[in-house]
Amino acid sequence: MKEYTFFSLLITVGTILAVKRGRSGMCAESQYLLYLFFSSFWMVALNGYLTARRIVWYRPWSFLGFRIGSIPVENILIGFSIMTLTVLFWEKEKRRKL
Repeated sequence: MKEYTFFSLLITVGTILAVKRGRSGMCAESQYLLYLFFSSFWMVALNGYLTARRIVWYRPWSFLGFRIGSIPVENILIGFSIMTLTVLFWEKEKRRKL
């Protein structure tokens, strides 16, 4: 089994379930979409540079091998999950304190 692929999918599915369970509606908000767009831009730029220059490399047997540019598609899933969970927990904490 491709470990990186497995854990990327597991984390992404968990993120989607957490968002659905939270019922915050944040994914439809323009602020979240703007945040996701700009954060993704910088993530792709930096990750693309690091993987293209071989500063960061991945064991070929641990991921699928599909890339967007030089970035493994699993990194896109992980990036989405990290950014989304950050906003989800931030919003949850903000509501709790109100």
